[in-house]
Amino acid sequence: MSLTTTRAKKLTTLLGVVALAASIAVVAAPASAAAPSRAVTAPADTYCVVLLDKQTDVKTGLSKVLEKKCSAVSIEDARSKSAAVSQAVTAAGPSATAERLATPSVATETARLAVGYSNSNFWGATQELWGNYGTCDTSGYNFSFSLFPYGLQSMRSGGGRCNRLQIASTVYVLNAPYIVNSASTLRVYGSV
Repeated sequence: MSLTTTRAKKLTTLLGVVALAASIAVVAAPASAAAPSRAVTAPADTYCVVLLDKQTDVKTGLSKVLEKKCSAVSIEDARSKSAAVSQAVTAAGPSATAERLATPSVATETARLAVGYSNSNFWGATQELWGNYGTCDTSGYNFSFSLFPYGLQSMRSGGGRCNRLQIASTVYVLNAPYIVNSASTLRVYGSV
């Protein structure tokens, strides 16, 4: 028998013993020694609603953030934490469509502008942008990319007249399943 064949037999025997010992350890292990769950807890700001003011800050040119409320549970839970957004949802009724949430009966009421997602194709961490002075006009609402802590890869119109998203010189027609982030400020507005 050659030296290589002897080593191969010894290695095979050794691997068999190791496999047997491992299987005995698994069978004999108590239930309390099972591997811990790998479930990941969602961060507190997975779902957020952001209320923007129509007036812009003189220094930054951005719409003022009046309120940002978040939830790890759902976008509905985040909405319920904002008095203005909750009131708009209640006024729209229990079966309100996206269009109704974005076009309140009075132009100065709070309206949903757009919904941003951390991943392309409209999924992941969700941020709803709401305007305190109704839906979009041609000047729209300006906001900082920093409102999206998990990134912004896609955006849907919130309904109403908010149908454009501008990032630097690139204009996207909403619903945009893939967005290239190239600037720190964005604008959601309505086209004529």
